[in-house]
Amino acid sequence: MNIRSINRRFLRVRGRSVFIAAASAAAAVFIAPCVPADAIADGHPAASGEVPSVVQITGTLEGACSGTIVDASTIVTAAHCLMGADESTLGIRYGSTISGAGTPVAAVATVHEQFNLVVGAYDIAVLRPAHPIPFDANVQPADLPPQNHDPVPGTVGVIAGWGATQITSLPSPTLQVGDAVVAARHHCLVTSPVRVLIGDIVCLSGASASSPCQGDSGGPLLYTAPGATRPTLIGITSSGLPCGLNASTPAAYTRVGYFTTWIQTHKQP
Repeated sequence: MNIRSINRRFLRVRGRSVFIAAASAAAAVFIAPCVPADAIADGHPAASGEVPSVVQITGTLEGACSGTIVDASTIVTAAHCLMGADESTLGIRYGSTISGAGTPVAAVATVHEQFNLVVGAYDIAVLRPAHPIPFDANVQPADLPPQNHDPVPGTVGVIAGWGATQITSLPSPTLQVGDAVVAARHHCLVTSPVRVLIGDIVCLSGASASSPCQGDSGGPLLYTAPGATRPTLIGITSSGLPCGLNASTPAAYTRVGYFTTWIQTHKQP
């Protein structure tokens, strides 16, 4: 699905910042980018090169999304980040932890063809930059997991983004990072019942040391296995209640292992 197709669908529901659906008598809340889902509360400012795969996405409706480099020609992000995006200005900035300071490059996007605006399912997209991204100490790709990879509960990963650090704050001018713990998927039944049934999410504990807030949907959940030289992208910031105000409420991240084959199919030719 291209940007024009998703924008036609978005215009039909644009007046709402929260899309609500019912499934098995439970309410599913999906926060669209006009009230962006997920940034980092209780994290810390990233050092240069600490999370070198994270990029800012430009030309989105609110300019408040992130993505992850998986190779020199492919960025992975959340599909909902591209609702209302301007094709003529869509792009990324890479190589800096300072908001707006990275090297800019134009990009084109492909949104998952089954992305559902109402329940947030299949919330994944790839961006292909106009030219390959050069790698250095501050710019490096993350690995993709094997198809069907499903992080086990208790896995500790790293989340990152430029969003708010608390519910009342503005987006952070500096990239924030923090640790988060994977919870069993059924913990997301209250907020994301349809996605739990599909199995396309990773559920993060609401009691994690760091938590999502408004401001950088599309950012990563990264896991570095013992002995690995670089992290693996296991989740994409997708939806959840802002800033982890309720420790019993988890956040939903798109499970990358559910989509590895799709990503590889839609990478730069």
